[in-house]
Amino acid sequence: MYPGRAVYIFFLWLAFLEVILYWEKIQTRKINRSKLVVTFLIFSLFLLPTIYLLVYIALAKYLGVEQIFFNLNLPEQFFS
Repeated sequence: MYPGRAVYIFFLWLAFLEVILYWEKIQTRKINRSKLVVTFLIFSLFLLPTIYLLVYIALAKYLGVEQIFFNLNLPEQFFS
């Protein structure tokens, strides 16, 4: 299918099986509000690089902001 990505699919399959097997334990655990806030903060911190990359692609590639910097005739050291 995808070369080199079979391991990822296998890992997702194993994780899915774990969720199925321990579904009752997952359902009975109570999550308090402070733990939920910490989990949300950690999750959002992990998403920041992805958001940064998507904004960079949108601004630099599609909206042409990258051309503004190239037109300033800055030295080559700023682009490396």
